[in-house]
Amino acid sequence: MEPREHIYYSPSIENSSDKEQDYLIFHIPGNPGLIDFYDPFLSILQKSLSASSNANFHVYGHSLAGFGNNDKYSGVSTQLAGLGRQIEYVDDKLYDQ
Repeated sequence: MEPREHIYYSPSIENSSDKEQDYLIFHIPGNPGLIDFYDPFLSILQKSLSASSNANFHVYGHSLAGFGNNDKYSGVSTQLAGLGRQIEYVDDKLYDQ
């Protein structure tokens, strides 16, 4: 199974209309840069926050540049993207949300 490039957990539909506000939690992975490693944590985070608050929490995470299969840095070189490219990449993904 290929690693996913992103993970998104949305608020449950049955309770979302009762909530007053929406928040996006955008997770930037550390080392390792694959978002799949953080799936259990992000799932629990979304459920816990939504259950204990009067707000909707959207939890999104994306692998770092060079760790996904379809991102613009995959296959460009054998070197991982540097810090500047990582910041640019994460910034692009955040604004896409």
